[in-house]
Formats: sequence, structure tokens, C-alpha cells
Amino acid sequence: MEDVVWYRKPLLSDPVAILAFEGWSDAGNTASGCIENICGTYDVEPFAELNSEGFYNYQMRRPVVEVKAIGERNFHWPQTTFYSIEDYKLKREVILVFGEEPSMKWKKYSQNISEVLIELG
Repeated sequence: MEDVVWYRKPLLSDPVAILAFEGWSDAGNTASGCIENICGTYDVEPFAELNSEGFYNYQMRRPVVEVKAIGERNFHWPQTTFYSIEDYKLKREVILVFGEEPSMKWKKYSQNISEVLIELG
């Protein structure tokens, strides 16, 4: 899990995971749109993300540059983020994994995601 950046480790009991990736297999943004909707509905905060360095070809997936009115610029790099929903109204806790498909090192990328999910239950 050397590529995982933890912000906190949620204490979960038998969670279910929902994964969505932007890219070729996103079917018209269906998967990514669902995750964005769920994140907005439950107002979730990220608990971890993958260090994107090494997984993306930045010539193909350039960062998005956001220019604010005062001239400040923010760069948004391709990333994969982990969220948790711990709502007592749900029958199970939920882990959401949302990111862009990697350009390379798919096995290592998948292994990192699997290790996070295994560690959390």
C-alpha cells in the first residue's frame, strides 16, 4: 500500500464497496455520475487516495486547470479517491472508490485498491 495516502481510517464493519472509474468503460459517465450523486447525497469526505504518480501518462491525461476570479490557479490531477458512508439508516456501511482509469500499471493500481478494501473489512 505504498501508493495509498491515508487521511483517516474509518472503523467499518462488513462494508460493501462501490467502484466507478472514468474512462473508456464509463458508459456515458453512468458509473462516475452515480458515484458523484451518492457523494453529493451523503456529503462524504475522502478518507484516502492513491498517489497518482506512475499510474497516468500526463500527455494523455493532462491536469485540469481551474482559474479563479482573483487569478489564482488550481491544478486537478487525475486521482482515485476513497470515501465512506457510515449512515445508520443504511443496512451496511459503504466504501466508495472513484477515480480515472490508469494509463499504466493496472496490476499495481488494482492491488492498491484491493489492499485498502481488505484492510477496512
